[in-house]
Amino acid sequence: MMQSDKLAALAIKEALNLPNLTKEGKQILNLVQELMPIYSFEKFQTYPRPSHPDPEKRTSVYFTMIAILLSLRTTLENEQRATTNFRNRFKSPEQVLQSSPEEIGELIKMAGMPNQKAQTILNFTRYFIQELGEDFEQFRSMPIDEARTEIMKIPGVGQKSADCLLELGLDRSTMVIDVNMLRVLSRIFNFPWAKNPDLSQKSQILAVKELVEKHLPAQGFLFQIIHTLLLVHGKMTCKSIPQCEKCKMQKYCQYFKQNIL
Repeated sequence: MMQSDKLAALAIKEALNLPNLTKEGKQILNLVQELMPIYSFEKFQTYPRPSHPDPEKRTSVYFTMIAILLSLRTTLENEQRATTNFRNRFKSPEQVLQSSPEEIGELIKMAGMPNQKAQTILNFTRYFIQELGEDFEQFRSMPIDEARTEIMKIPGVGQKSADCLLELGLDRSTMVIDVNMLRVLSRIFNFPWAKNPDLSQKSQILAVKELVEKHLPAQGFLFQIIHTLLLVHGKMTCKSIPQCEKCKMQKYCQYFKQNIL
């Protein structure tokens, strides 16, 4: 399924009409529904992937994982520049494996840690060819926890990267909790750490992840929509120092109601 704002709006609407939707699930979906015309789901897709709304950014799951690995500890702009360089140079995993760490490092240096990331890319590519038989499709039907465990066996791939691949590359219903997601959802539901969420605290990540996955229907596309729009809202408005005075989501935010209003 190729994605668009129209399909995203329909997916949110249909989810809101589900009979067993919880109060928490409804709150998240209503919030995202109001964010959609502000930010646009289509406009803020970053990682290239098979179901990307932009035909020029549709690619194999292999190259989705490359973008995920390049995105670690860098800015969105530098990640995209490095990913573009990489995709322009290499058309297959086999081509990558024939390259050198030095060549790859030069292509991706704007994303930071070029030597480390180049070696990670080569190790991942070798594992992808030799151990996975160039097949990520096996993870689409596998139970999510099992798929995550198997993906984390790939050298250099941790839980966040595995969840990112499952959600964005394979359209699975698992939620990636990055710093923006952690901030927005911690404040919407006024978790104890809502003022200063800390991504290094695994307990905070787990609590927010469980909240989303427990209260929303297990639909991969729906998870992508929510992830995209809450991430952008965290970048634009719900920052480290939240811009509550201009936020249009005040009516959904328990942190605002209890601490700012």
